[in-house]
Amino acid sequence: MNLKARLTLLVLLCMIVVPVISVQAQEDVTLTMWTHDGLYVEFFTARAEEYFAEAHPELNVTLDFQVVADVQTVVLANIAAGEPLPDMLGMEQGVVPMYMRDGILADYFVDLTDRIGDDYDRIAEGRWTLYTYDGGIYGVDSGLSTTAYFYQPAVLESLGIEVPTTWDEVLAAGEIAQENGTSLNAILGSGDALQMYLLQRGVEIFDAEGNFVLGEDENRALTLDVLNLWREGIDNGAFTPILDSEFWGTTPIQLYETGAVAGIVMPDWYGDYILKPQAEDMAGQWAIAPMPVWSDGIGYGTSVWGGTGFGISQASEHIDLAWELIQYGFL
Repeated sequence: MNLKARLTLLVLLCMIVVPVISVQAQEDVTLTMWTHDGLYVEFFTARAEEYFAEAHPELNVTLDFQVVADVQTVVLANIAAGEPLPDMLGMEQGVVPMYMRDGILADYFVDLTDRIGDDYDRIAEGRWTLYTYDGGIYGVDSGLSTTAYFYQPAVLESLGIEVPTTWDEVLAAGEIAQENGTSLNAILGSGDALQMYLLQRGVEIFDAEGNFVLGEDENRALTLDVLNLWREGIDNGAFTPILDSEFWGTTPIQLYETGAVAGIVMPDWYGDYILKPQAEDMAGQWAIAPMPVWSDGIGYGTSVWGGTGFGISQASEHIDLAWELIQYGFL
């Protein structure tokens, strides 16, 4: 074989071998996550694909992100039975105290305090408190969860109604809207939704020592104010009540699309995790305004509802990768 032929053969071999070596150089990694809400699966899947492709081209990352019904019960059962936990866990703030019992957070989840570092100031302190146990932080919240008025400008304009800034204005405008088959605000018939309104009014359900104080005179009076607001709003058509069993499905979306409901007071996550994926055809038709306030000045300019923090299992073989994804998603 002459020199030219040998060189040609060598080049062809390199063209065949190099891609094979490149593919084989990738390390296979499976990253697992459990959460209670499929929208978090969509959120993390999209971000994981874009992040790992750029930051870790040497890895072939498989995502095993699952929605687990009653996830906190499954987690606690797995811990009791010595069964494995996922790399990442979505912890709805209302169930975090269950993980605080008997030091479960400290024993089974990664203390993220040092990893958070200077990013601590990027999130309101109160959102860290939800996932703090014995001086350590075990979750990063997915949002601030403060409330606002999500509304459709075109619907209000068609009624000649300006965006209400107080609850008195909501009630007054509600009478006009009702005559045209529209209500200004949907309300969810659940304890969580009611608590959102109670907190804005300044109602304390528990004091700093954990004592139940809702029945005390001032809290009782403020609670009655909120209940009367709901009653008046429903009676005059300003509010449309929706059952909890229907609220997370298509019912409210259909009411928005037909103009039967102009808007709703909900936390910030409602826009990203409910309206955007479920009302895609209404993109560009929404605006956000501050939550209406009480005319007497008592209470706050906004409220809060919910929140889900994401933590990492100590048993994970991919703690650093899990942290990078959480940091990329929220910090």
